[in-house]
Amino acid sequence: MIGNSKYPDADAPLKEPINDARDVADELKRDGFNVDVGENLTGEAMRRAFDKLYGKVKPGSGRAGILLRLRRAVQTARAT
Repeated sequence: MIGNSKYPDADAPLKEPINDARDVADELKRDGFNVDVGENLTGEAMRRAFDKLYGKVKPGSGRAGILLRLRRAVQTARAT
């Protein structure tokens, strides 16, 4: 679960993403899921988090991965 609240061009960190990510992670953990949580990850740290997930979810491993996008906006190259 990744929650990013800090963006280079924002006047202040967003309030909801970190709390939302923590809340969803807590619910998934209560239901027995193994959840990794990252907060305010850089692009490189996000790639490492995905690589870690992909390493856990290999064909024949009997594991499934969940990718969930909670926000309605994405910022790239300083544009939303």
